[in-house]
Amino acid sequence: MTGVRRAGIGLAGALLSACAADPTTASQAPYDAAVDTRPAYDAASPEAGPCNALTPDAPPVVDHVAWDAEAPVAQGGSIAPGRYFLTDVSVYLTNDAAAPPLPTRSELHTFDSDGVWQFVDGDGHHLSLATSVDGPTLRRVLFCPDNEKAKDGPFTARPDRVLLFDANGGVRTVFTLTRQ
Repeated sequence: MTGVRRAGIGLAGALLSACAADPTTASQAPYDAAVDTRPAYDAASPEAGPCNALTPDAPPVVDHVAWDAEAPVAQGGSIAPGRYFLTDVSVYLTNDAAAPPLPTRSELHTFDSDGVWQFVDGDGHHLSLATSVDGPTLRRVLFCPDNEKAKDGPFTARPDRVLLFDANGGVRTVFTLTRQ
């Protein structure tokens, strides 16, 4: 273990890296885990209101661990409907990569049985996505604020949590959402 840091990464940035890019190249847009580059997704149409009615009541992520090791392998699965809090962010470093600076984050996620994933963070940013499972990959389409493809990604579903994986060069990040 290289160290422990008090922090968390905003999962919205990982989900929406494609949305801030040129729409013709959106699916290839890389996510820079070292910089929070989230677009102002509620600002496009403020009179429309937020994308969902979730209240940002999740506690902040307290511990973040950076590991000099390989990240676990995504296994897919069925996501249990319910409320989830972001409870852990683990960064796995390979190829002599440096751990990115990580701000403290608070995130609430909900999943329903129809594949709708809703999100709100402690800053009040709201998202709504349609999801489908393709083996160990969670396919994502952002339907609010806009119908855009979001970044698909590997995941593992367990009865009490969902692990979402993101990669950027030698940095692999695992976001743990724990069912409440």
